[in-house]
Amino acid sequence: LSITTMDLGDIYLTTTFFSNFTPRLRKISFEEFWEVVVRCSLVAFQDKKSLTSEIKIKGLFLSIWRHIQSSAADHMNGYGTIAGGGFNTYKGALLRGTQLLNEKFVAAWTKDNYCDYLAPL
Repeated sequence: LSITTMDLGDIYLTTTFFSNFTPRLRKISFEEFWEVVVRCSLVAFQDKKSLTSEIKIKGLFLSIWRHIQSSAADHMNGYGTIAGGGFNTYKGALLRGTQLLNEKFVAAWTKDNYCDYLAPL
């Protein structure tokens, strides 16, 4: 992805500023989260001008899904052991979030015949 941490910070701050700016870190609403996802996909794939915004968003989720598939095992290494932090809340939430994303994304991706959204047309 061609998106930097500076881009992410700018997107987050711009999204929270326009809807309900407060000078402290706060949770974002689902609508704000969705706006961040859309903006991230547009920035990350700005060089792919022939693709629609919808395809760029799907491409972002495919990139996230692929990253999770390749790195989830590393994050869960030692899960359930004292050295690995036991069954702590963070790892449990990470595992559940990964499972939910996997279920939702694969169901949607199946409908699109497992296409590579960002492949040249």
